[in-house]
Amino acid sequence: MTEYTMTDLDSGCDEVVEADDMEEACEACEAWIQAGDWDEDGCRVSCCVKDESTGEQEWFDVDVEPDHAYLIARTGAVGCGDRPEDHEWDATVEIDGGLGANPGVFSRGSTMIYKTHCSRCGLRRKERVTGMESNPDDSDTTEYWRDD
Repeated sequence: MTEYTMTDLDSGCDEVVEADDMEEACEACEAWIQAGDWDEDGCRVSCCVKDESTGEQEWFDVDVEPDHAYLIARTGAVGCGDRPEDHEWDATVEIDGGLGANPGVFSRGSTMIYKTHCSRCGLRRKERVTGMESNPDDSDTTEYWRDD
């Protein structure tokens, strides 16, 4: 077992873990980040894992999922539930258009935007998925709202 230091580069917090190799240490780092207390909207956290015996370092980002249940519940939506999987997401009648045969799908360079609605309760969702050419501190986002 080797000692690795995991660092959340955004906050500067460190945690030490013992692992068999760098891959296992990076997996432990991702789990450590995911278990943290983050904003309901989700985020992208920059990390570094350092092998204390060799000095080898691995840099990567961890995407923390939004708290979908919280985001859906705060819309006041009723009928289907607070989890995304409780809804029947559909983009076939999105009034904003989309990419040709893909209604509700929009391209913003390497970033993709997906607009859908629940065909049962009418809840609307906009997912923004950043691409490879995203800016630092840019992360995937999900919004939910109701048309009143």
